[in-house]
Amino acid sequence: TLFDNYGVNPVAQTLTLTTAADTLNGAAGADTFVATNTTLSAADNLTGGAGVDTLNYASNGAVAVNQAGFKAAGIETFNITSDATGGTTFDMSGVTGATRVVNDDSSNDLVLAGLNEAATIVVRNTSQSTTSVNTTVNYNASVVAGTSTTQALVLENVFDPSKTAGTASKSAV
Repeated sequence: TLFDNYGVNPVAQTLTLTTAADTLNGAAGADTFVATNTTLSAADNLTGGAGVDTLNYASNGAVAVNQAGFKAAGIETFNITSDATGGTTFDMSGVTGATRVVNDDSSNDLVLAGLNEAATIVVRNTSQSTTSVNTTVNYNASVVAGTSTTQALVLENVFDPSKTAGTASKSAV
């Protein structure tokens, strides 16, 4: 009946991508999709469900990564860690519904390319003791067309390695 599930929270799923082509669908809970540069591919199609869904992505390896071509809809948060030597370009031109994109604990540069929405950008724990880690955001032209666009930016535990430990960076935004 209408009230059978009253007071019951939807069950969240963890959906892990494989090296094969994946078509994964979230459900009513706050689902988490898990991917790496070896499992996320242009053949993948991800769809979030009714909850606030998250994609956790990590790159690594001895060469720069260009992650492009995948499709994602209804996944609101993207947590991206760039540990690939030479950095990671994460092309979001196939993504709709993103509201928050996080550069999370990266040791190398991250380029966010082709964003289709003016999502909140979070840079968290990215500076290393000897080098700066850059985050570059490139929106599709239609997102920034017009007279003004507002960008929400959150910096969490981001420091300038040229400063004394514990001194926050005042880098240009």
